[in-house]
Amino acid sequence: MPKALELIAAENFDIVVSDLFIGKDSGLSLVDPVRAKDRLAVFLLVTGDGTMETAVEAVKKNVDEYMLKPIKPSELLPESENLSRQTKARERKRISYKAAAGSNMKLLELSKTDELTGLFNRRSLFEQIHAEMQRAKRQSTPLCLMMCDVDGFKKFNDANGHLEGDKVLKDIASR
Repeated sequence: MPKALELIAAENFDIVVSDLFIGKDSGLSLVDPVRAKDRLAVFLLVTGDGTMETAVEAVKKNVDEYMLKPIKPSELLPESENLSRQTKARERKRISYKAAAGSNMKLLELSKTDELTGLFNRRSLFEQIHAEMQRAKRQSTPLCLMMCDVDGFKKFNDANGHLEGDKVLKDIASR
Protein backbone atom coordinates (compact mmCIF):
# COMPACT_ATOMS: atom_id res chain seq x y z
CA MET A 1 0.00 0.00 0.00
CA PRO A 2 2.77 2.55 0.73
CA LYS A 3 4.13 1.90 -2.78
CA ALA A 4 0.71 2.68 -4.32
CA LEU A 5 0.50 5.94 -2.34
CA GLU A 6 4.02 6.87 -3.46
CA LEU A 7 3.06 6.28 -7.10
CA ILE A 8 -0.12 8.33 -6.74
CA ALA A 9 1.90 11.19 -5.21
CA ALA A 10 4.62 11.03 -7.86
CA GLU A 11 2.71 10.35 -11.08
CA ASN A 12 -0.39 11.63 -12.86
CA PHE A 13 -2.92 8.98 -13.81
CA ASP A 14 -5.99 9.27 -16.01
CA ILE A 15 -7.22 5.89 -14.78
CA VAL A 16 -6.52 4.02 -11.55
CA VAL A 17 -7.52 0.37 -11.23
CA SER A 18 -7.33 -1.12 -7.75
CA ASP A 19 -8.39 -4.34 -6.15
CA LEU A 20 -10.60 -3.98 -3.10
CA PHE A 21 -8.12 -5.98 -1.04
CA ILE A 22 -4.47 -4.95 -1.17
CA GLY A 23 -2.87 -7.14 1.46
CA LYS A 24 -4.35 -6.07 4.78
CA ASP A 25 -5.46 -2.71 3.36
CA SER A 26 -8.45 -1.65 1.32
CA GLY A 27 -8.13 -0.35 -2.21
CA LEU A 28 -10.81 2.18 -1.26
CA SER A 29 -8.20 4.00 0.84
CA LEU A 30 -6.58 5.05 -2.45
CA VAL A 31 -9.63 6.93 -3.70
CA ASP A 32 -9.15 10.08 -1.62
CA PRO A 33 -5.45 10.56 -2.52
CA VAL A 34 -6.28 10.00 -6.20
CA ARG A 35 -9.17 12.51 -6.10
CA ALA A 36 -7.07 15.02 -4.16
CA LYS A 37 -4.44 14.97 -6.87
CA ASP A 38 -6.76 14.87 -9.89
CA ARG A 39 -10.51 14.90 -9.42
CA LEU A 40 -10.95 13.86 -13.06
CA ALA A 41 -8.95 10.65 -12.73
CA VAL A 42 -11.14 7.59 -13.22
CA PHE A 43 -11.11 5.12 -10.33
CA LEU A 44 -12.08 1.50 -11.06
CA LEU A 45 -12.47 -0.88 -8.14
CA VAL A 46 -12.08 -4.57 -8.88
CA THR A 47 -13.22 -7.19 -6.39
CA GLY A 48 -14.31 -10.75 -5.94
CA ASP A 49 -16.44 -9.60 -2.98
CA GLY A 50 -19.70 -8.76 -4.71
CA THR A 51 -21.71 -7.87 -1.62
CA MET A 52 -24.17 -5.01 -1.43
CA GLU A 53 -22.19 -3.51 1.47
CA THR A 54 -19.03 -3.39 -0.65
CA ALA A 55 -20.90 -1.78 -3.54
CA VAL A 56 -22.45 0.85 -1.23
CA GLU A 57 -19.07 1.60 0.32
CA ALA A 58 -17.58 2.03 -3.17
CA VAL A 59 -20.36 4.42 -4.18
CA LYS A 60 -19.89 6.43 -0.96
CA LYS A 61 -16.18 6.73 -1.74
CA ASN A 62 -16.99 8.08 -5.21
CA VAL A 63 -15.60 5.13 -7.17
CA ASP A 64 -16.36 5.53 -10.88
CA GLU A 65 -16.85 1.84 -11.60
CA TYR A 66 -17.16 -1.29 -9.52
CA MET A 67 -16.28 -4.46 -11.39
CA LEU A 68 -16.57 -8.05 -10.21
CA LYS A 69 -13.86 -10.64 -10.84
CA PRO A 70 -13.07 -12.41 -13.01
CA ILE A 71 -12.49 -9.60 -15.47
CA LYS A 72 -11.37 -10.15 -19.01
CA PRO A 73 -8.74 -7.66 -20.22
CA SER A 74 -10.90 -7.16 -23.29
CA GLU A 75 -13.62 -5.74 -20.98
CA LEU A 76 -11.37 -3.59 -18.82
CA LEU A 77 -9.81 -1.36 -21.46
CA PRO A 78 -13.02 -0.32 -23.25
CA GLU A 79 -14.76 0.27 -19.91
CA SER A 80 -11.93 2.43 -18.57
CA GLU A 81 -11.66 4.42 -21.81
CA ASN A 82 -15.43 4.98 -21.81
CA LEU A 83 -15.35 6.19 -18.19
CA SER A 84 -12.44 8.51 -18.96
CA ARG A 85 -14.35 10.03 -21.90
CA GLN A 86 -17.46 10.47 -19.74
CA THR A 87 -15.47 12.15 -16.96
CA LYS A 88 -13.79 14.55 -19.36
CA ALA A 89 -17.13 15.32 -21.03
CA ARG A 90 -18.68 16.09 -17.62
CA GLU A 91 -15.81 18.45 -16.84
CA ARG A 92 -16.14 20.23 -20.19
CA LYS A 93 -19.88 20.54 -19.55
CA ARG A 94 -19.26 21.95 -16.05
CA ILE A 95 -16.81 24.51 -17.45
CA SER A 96 -19.27 25.45 -20.20
CA TYR A 97 -22.10 25.89 -17.69
CA LYS A 98 -19.87 28.04 -15.50
CA ALA A 99 -18.89 30.22 -18.47
CA ALA A 100 -22.51 30.48 -19.60
CA ALA A 101 -23.61 31.47 -16.10
CA GLY A 102 -20.98 34.21 -16.05
CA SER A 103 -22.07 35.42 -19.48
CA ASN A 104 -25.71 35.40 -18.41
CA MET A 105 -24.89 37.48 -15.33
CA LYS A 106 -23.01 39.96 -17.52
CA LEU A 107 -25.90 40.13 -19.99
CA LEU A 108 -28.35 40.69 -17.13
CA GLU A 109 -26.16 43.48 -15.78
CA LEU A 110 -25.90 45.04 -19.25
CA SER A 111 -29.66 44.84 -19.72
CA LYS A 112 -30.24 46.78 -16.49
CA THR A 113 -27.64 49.52 -16.77
CA ASP A 114 -26.87 52.41 -19.05
CA GLU A 115 -23.74 51.68 -21.06
CA LEU A 116 -22.37 55.21 -20.81
CA THR A 117 -22.95 56.04 -17.14
CA GLY A 118 -23.25 52.61 -15.54
CA LEU A 119 -26.40 53.78 -13.77
CA PHE A 120 -29.60 51.76 -13.74
CA ASN A 121 -31.63 52.26 -16.91
CA ARG A 122 -35.34 53.11 -17.23
CA ARG A 123 -36.49 49.48 -17.04
CA SER A 124 -34.47 48.88 -13.87
CA LEU A 125 -35.75 52.12 -12.40
CA PHE A 126 -39.36 51.02 -12.88
CA GLU A 127 -38.64 47.56 -11.47
CA GLN A 128 -36.97 49.08 -8.43
CA ILE A 129 -39.77 51.63 -7.92
CA HIS A 130 -42.33 48.83 -8.07
CA ALA A 131 -40.38 46.72 -5.56
CA GLU A 132 -39.94 49.68 -3.20
CA MET A 133 -43.64 50.57 -3.45
CA GLN A 134 -44.56 47.02 -2.52
CA ARG A 135 -42.13 47.05 0.40
CA ALA A 136 -43.41 50.42 1.65
CA LYS A 137 -46.96 49.11 1.44
CA ARG A 138 -46.12 45.91 3.35
CA GLN A 139 -44.23 47.80 6.04
CA SER A 140 -46.63 50.78 6.12
CA THR A 141 -43.76 53.19 5.65
CA PRO A 142 -43.54 56.30 3.48
CA LEU A 143 -41.69 56.22 0.18
CA CYS A 144 -39.82 59.15 -1.29
CA LEU A 145 -38.54 59.47 -4.84
CA MET A 146 -36.21 62.19 -6.04
CA MET A 147 -35.40 62.80 -9.68
CA CYS A 148 -33.27 65.45 -11.33
CA ASP A 149 -33.20 66.90 -14.79
CA VAL A 150 -30.21 68.44 -16.54
CA ASP A 151 -31.52 71.78 -17.80
CA GLY A 152 -30.19 72.93 -21.14
CA PHE A 153 -28.37 69.70 -21.85
CA LYS A 154 -29.58 69.49 -25.46
CA LYS A 155 -28.20 72.97 -26.20
CA PHE A 156 -24.87 72.03 -24.56
CA ASN A 157 -24.73 68.78 -26.54
CA ASP A 158 -25.55 70.54 -29.83
CA ALA A 159 -23.01 73.29 -29.21
CA ASN A 160 -20.14 71.16 -27.88
CA GLY A 161 -20.72 67.78 -29.51
CA HIS A 162 -21.79 64.39 -28.20
CA LEU A 163 -18.37 63.46 -26.83
CA GLU A 164 -18.38 66.49 -24.54
CA GLY A 165 -22.00 65.77 -23.67
CA ASP A 166 -21.03 62.20 -22.73
CA LYS A 167 -18.31 63.55 -20.42
CA VAL A 168 -20.85 65.78 -18.68
CA LEU A 169 -23.30 62.89 -18.26
CA LYS A 170 -20.57 60.65 -16.82
CA ASP A 171 -19.54 63.43 -14.44
CA ILE A 172 -23.13 63.96 -13.29
CA ALA A 173 -23.65 60.20 -12.88
CA SER A 174 -20.51 59.87 -10.75
CA ARG A 175 -21.86 62.51 -8.36
